Amino acid sequence: MSRQPICIKPSEFIADNLVISEIKENQQMKLAKISYLNDQKQPCDLYISLPTVETYGPYAQYRYGIASKVSKHISGYTISYQNKETNKLFKTIQEII
Repeated sequence: MSRQPICIKPSEFIADNLVISEIKENQQMKLAKISYLNDQKQPCDLYISLPTVETYGPYAQYRYGIASKVSKHISGYTISYQNKETNKLFKTIQEII
């Protein structure tokens, strides 16, 4: 059964509305269901609308152990993202988890 989605901005984030349940652990990682309570206190799938400003990149990423930085060795790209409210939101989520 799927939950209703909720989309919030980092400035609207309320840590008490974050719900973490069904924690499962295997040899490599921990998995948990994360939901966010809406105004009626019903759990929803959380989506975060990130600001479009203060984005830098993209930057090429290389496989671990590859010393050569040529295009054929690129394994993916990352985008560096900087925003004070967004950083606070993610730090709060990490602390809760």
